[in-house]
Amino acid sequence: GGRGIMAMAGEINDASAATNLTSYKANLKSLIAVAKAVGSVLVMNGNQVDTALVAQATAVQYRDAARAAALESGVAFWDSAAVLGTYAVANAAGDMFDQTHPNVQGQGKLAAALDSGYFAQIEARL
Repeated sequence: GGRGIMAMAGEINDASAATNLTSYKANLKSLIAVAKAVGSVLVMNGNQVDTALVAQATAVQYRDAARAAALESGVAFWDSAAVLGTYAVANAAGDMFDQTHPNVQGQGKLAAALDSGYFAQIEARL
């Protein structure tokens, strides 16, 4: 079979649990190394969540750690939060199912952003 792209996201749970940023980054780099052995990797940060759950500044720290882990590992990074904006903006636009997860409309916007040529840009860098 051919090699595909593995999209990895997950900082929301780590941010909610207040996982040490150094540990989070090291763990993510370990996952990236395993994934690279079987295909191309795209590290995606999650959408912004309600600031009652994770403070905006904390979310930015985890996003930056994920971006650094991706760049240091030689894989692509995609900031999915840039598509939906802050939780308040996404929620007002009707893109959120709950305080954490985008609904069908929000997921559709994320998929459309990836499908609008972004995968081709990612593949060109891999």
